[in-house]
Amino acid sequence: MINNSGKLTIKVFACLLACILLLLIAVLIVAPAKSYADTIDNYSQIEEYAKSFVSRENGIEINSIVPIYDLNNNIIRYCVNYIDQNGNDFGYVILNKCLSDGRGAVIELSLGSQSDMSSKSKKYYWLDGLEYGVKTNGANIMINDKTIALSQAKRTYKNCLECDAEDNNGYVDTLYVDEITRDLVLADYWYTFEPITQMQLVNAGLRFGDYKGICGLTTAMNVLKYYYDSGLSKYSNLMLLGAFGNIDLASTAQRLYTGFVPSGSMYNLPKNTIRKNALKHYINTYTSLSISISRYLGIQFWNYFYNDIANGYIIDVRYDINSEMAHAVLCVGAVEVSGEHYAGTRYLLVADTSNSNLRLLNFGYYSQLQGMKIKVY
Repeated sequence: MINNSGKLTIKVFACLLACILLLLIAVLIVAPAKSYADTIDNYSQIEEYAKSFVSRENGIEINSIVPIYDLNNNIIRYCVNYIDQNGNDFGYVILNKCLSDGRGAVIELSLGSQSDMSSKSKKYYWLDGLEYGVKTNGANIMINDKTIALSQAKRTYKNCLECDAEDNNGYVDTLYVDEITRDLVLADYWYTFEPITQMQLVNAGLRFGDYKGICGLTTAMNVLKYYYDSGLSKYSNLMLLGAFGNIDLASTAQRLYTGFVPSGSMYNLPKNTIRKNALKHYINTYTSLSISISRYLGIQFWNYFYNDIANGYIIDVRYDINSEMAHAVLCVGAVEVSGEHYAGTRYLLVADTSNSNLRLLNFGYYSQLQGMKIKVY
């Protein structure tokens, strides 16, 4: 039995415990969360450029500016996310840290959604080419759905600073979003195209097998999806359908990759030549359509990309072909900036397999490109 003094002691203890909990809650509310954006030492310059970039677009505001690090813990890029006056996602841009880089400050642009790199409380890494990761527990990095140690990432990815110049003179000039988008040359069905992602194929039962992913297979699948999404009846049988009329990704992919996956891969079609053979076999065996595929001779020939898009082709592009981490994307648009700022800067509009949004990539930032033009008719 507890006497009155015991009850009083319990009440006092309960009151003290409640006070401590309230104090902790107050501290958590008042204390700001860790913000990696606070480490940007030239924030005002980045913000000024980011505002100027969308200054011709009505009601567009900056939602977040987050730094992107290299694997040696140096800030190398910035991701700026925008919203419209109703709070809806407008898009994002990735900027070069090097303020005087003659290739143009805008490395990447996408409209209609925020980047996967939008949280000020997360630490993001640029790894290689189009690959980015995010810090997880300890010294680990999440890449897609795989977690690897920072030490392993340093061994795996060829990563170097693009520029070690000081950030104190401001950007050379401002490029505006409409200067990039207004002169786009676009493939015929780009506006109906909803790209397939690697994760959609993984969720359908196809596994990465390793950290390299299945971007090659996904790009080949997106060739089929591009024409299927056009809504034209002649392309209606390009994808296998399930019982409820939805696309059966696993069965379509199996039909596409069977017999063409090289030794050492699980499902991937990693090279242009392999995708070329797999697509030709698929179209000629399972459809009454015809396909034209021609590989480019040489590396990184801009006129091939631009002119063939203008002539109704889509283009299978492989980045960083001399790297272990070469990446495949499907190109459906191209533009050469003709405005007063950074005239001649070139961008490819691609489905890059990491998400379902089309991204404009600055052609000058990616060396070692291979391509092949494709048309199904």
